Amino acid sequence: MVVQERHEVQLNALVGEYERKRDSETVAHLKAQNALLPLYRKELRKVLLEYLQWMRAIKKDYTLQKVMETQKDLKDTDGFDWLESTELAIDKPKFLLNRMFVKQPIPQEEN
Repeated sequence: MVVQERHEVQLNALVGEYERKRDSETVAHLKAQNALLPLYRKELRKVLLEYLQWMRAIKKDYTLQKVMETQKDLKDTDGFDWLESTELAIDKPKFLLNRMFVKQPIPQEEN
């Protein structure tokens, strides 16, 4: 889970600390997880907000709207399931998606 990945260093440090206190690896890991529980819960709220903001921005993006229209058409008219139609919709307008990341010009001289 993203929340736990963001705090993996802290988790490993706590596990190591508990293991130095003679706890087994399993017990040390569980104690560390429990100790980080308040942090995980707070981080989960932040991650959820980030995802919701990202989803909102995606809904407003022209290119991604076109991808979703294509996905819906493939699903409704050609009988593809959600995953198949989404994969095809993403693959179909490569030129639109490729415009989202373009090569940046490199200046001849740096100031």
